[in-house]
Amino acid sequence: MAADGISTRSMIQRIRPGSAASTSSPAGHQVAVQMTDFHLALSDQPLTPGTYTFAAINAGHDEHAIEIDGPGVSDLRTPGVVQPGQSASLTVTLQPGTYDIYCPVGDHRAMGMEVHFTVNNAGNSAPGSGGATGGY
Repeated sequence: MAADGISTRSMIQRIRPGSAASTSSPAGHQVAVQMTDFHLALSDQPLTPGTYTFAAINAGHDEHAIEIDGPGVSDLRTPGVVQPGQSASLTVTLQPGTYDIYCPVGDHRAMGMEVHFTVNNAGNSAPGSGGATGGY
C-alpha cells in the first residue's frame, strides 16, 4: 500500500492500463517499475528493441529514483528523487543488449535495488523470462 492508501497495483493500472502484455502508445511501450525499500520490480512483459517509458512508482517509505545503463544509454535517470507515494517517468530507446536499472540514491543500489534485463528480438527479459525483480 502506498503512503496515500492507494495500492501499488492501482497506481500501475492507472499508469499502464490493460493487460500485462506490453501496451503501445505513440511514445512507445510502458514498463511499470515498483520501488520499495530496498527492492525494484519491473512489470511482467518481454522487452524488444524500441522506445519505452519506465514509470517509476515509489511504494516505499524512503526517497528513490531510477537510473538505466546499457548499450547506448549511460546514467539516464529520473529527475531528482521520487517521494513516497509519488511517481516519475523516464523514456529511453532500447537496443539489443543487457541493461541495468537501479536506484542511484545513497547506497540503495548496494542494498539490492538493481535489476538486470536483456533486450532482444525474441523479447526475452531477465533470466527466467517475464518480470524482473531485485533487492531484499
